[in-house]
Amino acid sequence: MSEVTLRTLLVGTDGSDTAAVAVAQTIGLAQRIGAEALVVTAYPRGEGGDESPAAVASGLLRDVKRQYPDAPLRAIAREGDPVEVILGVAAEEGADVIVVGNRGMTGKRVLGGIPDKVTHHAPCHVLVADTNWAAILPTGEDPHAQQPVGRILVATDGSPTADVAVGAAADLARALPAELHLLHVGEEAHGRALLERAAGDIEDVEVHRRVVGGDPPTRIVDVAHEAKVDLIVVGNKGMRGLRRVFLGGVPNFVSHHADRSVLIVKTT
Repeated sequence: MSEVTLRTLLVGTDGSDTAAVAVAQTIGLAQRIGAEALVVTAYPRGEGGDESPAAVASGLLRDVKRQYPDAPLRAIAREGDPVEVILGVAAEEGADVIVVGNRGMTGKRVLGGIPDKVTHHAPCHVLVADTNWAAILPTGEDPHAQQPVGRILVATDGSPTADVAVGAAADLARALPAELHLLHVGEEAHGRALLERAAGDIEDVEVHRRVVGGDPPTRIVDVAHEAKVDLIVVGNKGMRGLRRVFLGGVPNFVSHHADRSVLIVKTT
């Protein structure tokens, strides 16, 4: 399995509560794995002055820097459409991961909203951060707190795409560190042999294995909920082009229906 290095994590913000949670998740993860956080905001064309869109955007980024004075972060404000700015900066800076909040991702919609557009057109991995987890925090705790990642789930069918996703999940579990839950949805004997081989290639990580039957995307979401994992890792095969519009696929379903964060690994 090839090593997946995460050096730069890019997150977009518009100053909303949802974006604030995504920023917190990004900075927390970056600090834990020794990466840089790149916070980006887009603003529309407008006149100059203290209340111009550019000035407001700059003020927003200054607030982020003040909130995380010791974090390894850079901030960029750029005029333009939010999706185009995020994707453009990610390509220019060679970002390894783009982080988006999952607000608007749940339900049966296939397209719509910034998270969906970024997810389907990103030049790199995408982390769809769970922005609802803070709702379960005790009263009085910071709703923008950084979510811990102690358990990671990745499903495999033995394909090259799945191998890349497993490798990414193992690398991240090792860096955090976190438990790694390997899942196969399918026939028991084949699944056990497949997971044994996959686990044999993973070093210095606590690995748990499980085989279940049923519909793969549905069971991935169900098992992630039952096991109380913090992050699901899937490959992005099937996320681009007409196929993802009409047929969906595992990554598209999981990113829209999971009730926790999802890392979509670029494998194609």
